[in-house]
Amino acid sequence: MSLYRPAGNANGKISPFWSAQFRGPASRVVSVSTNIRDKRTAKRLEAVWVGAAELGRNGHLTIDRAKQLLDECAQICRGDSLKQSEGFIDSCLRQSTGAGLNIPMEKRKPFQWLILPGQVGVPVARHETSALFSELFLRTARYAALKEAEKR
Repeated sequence: MSLYRPAGNANGKISPFWSAQFRGPASRVVSVSTNIRDKRTAKRLEAVWVGAAELGRNGHLTIDRAKQLLDECAQICRGDSLKQSEGFIDSCLRQSTGAGLNIPMEKRKPFQWLILPGQVGVPVARHETSALFSELFLRTARYAALKEAEKR
């Protein structure tokens, strides 16, 4: 387990972000960028990742524990670092249980809420978007007609 700043390009310029290198959930050495410039903060994040990797490697990482680890990461970092943490903890959970974290609703694609109940889990192609909107307009028109009928 080590923390370092990698050489970024062919000129040998050192990256401003700290990277962590440790044994990952599949028992191989992984190198993950923390996307953090402060060494102390990067060290705290690395400690959470090492714990998640060890739990994933041993098969003891559960969904509840993964959520706790994500909460710890959220207290340490934000933005790209948190996204990096979500991806890494998800891979640890997949190694441990075979199932990953569910993506919260606000992180899904825009207009994902338009998918009809029978279409859950089915990817939406661009040409289907107009069909989804037409269904939404039909539902809205039916609702407006019902409300108008109730007024009379």
